[in-house]
Amino acid sequence: MQQSRQRTRANYDRLSRWYDLLTGGSEGKISEAGIALLELQEGARVLEIGCGTGKNLVQLAQRVAESGAVTGIDLSRGMVKKAKARLGKSKSFCNVNLTLGDAVDLPFSAGYFDVIYMAFTLELFNIKEIPKVLDEAWRLLTEGGHLCVIALAKTESPSLAERGYIWMHGKFPHFLDCQPIYTRCFVKSHFDIVNHAISSIWGLPVDTVIAVKRTH
Repeated sequence: MQQSRQRTRANYDRLSRWYDLLTGGSEGKISEAGIALLELQEGARVLEIGCGTGKNLVQLAQRVAESGAVTGIDLSRGMVKKAKARLGKSKSFCNVNLTLGDAVDLPFSAGYFDVIYMAFTLELFNIKEIPKVLDEAWRLLTEGGHLCVIALAKTESPSLAERGYIWMHGKFPHFLDCQPIYTRCFVKSHFDIVNHAISSIWGLPVDTVIAVKRTH
C-alpha cells in the first residue's frame, strides 16, 4: 500500500522540524559514502532529488566548489524551508539553488546536469512511478552523466528484520513510507551500473548504486 502524494507532502512537512534528529545518525554515514563513491569533480552541475533538510547539499556543494552548481528539489515545503535555513547560515553556499517539485515531472532542461543524486528517496515512490523518476533522471543528465541512488534494498531471501519491516510497511505506510525495492534492477533498465555497495540500516539492507547514462 502506498500513501498519496498529498499525504506524503503533509507528512514530511510535519517531520521536517525533527527529521535530522530522527534519521541523521542512521542515514548520514551511508549518504556520505555514496557521495564519496561519486568522485565529484570541481565545476560539476549536480541535482539532488529529495534534498530534504539540505545536509547532503552542503557536502555536494563543497565538492564541486564555487565553479560548480548544486540544485536541490523536494516535494515538501517544510523540508525546503529547513534546507534554506541551513544553507543561509553561510555565504559559502551561494552555488546552491533550492526548489519545490515532483520527481516524476522535473522542471529542468534536458541534458543540464552532470550528476544526479538520490538518497532514501526512490523507494518512496509507487512501484509504477519509479521508472518515470528514472526516465526524468535520464532526460536531465548529460551524455556520460552519473547517477547515484541509495535505497532500502529488497532481497530474494529476506531476513527476519526485512520481513518484519515489509509487514509493518504494508500495515502502516503513513509511518513507514519507504518500501524496499530491487534498486539495481530498476537502475540498470535505464543506466549502466559502474559501482555498487551494500550496507545496512536498522538491520535492513541498503543499496548504493553508481551508474552512467546509457545512450538509447
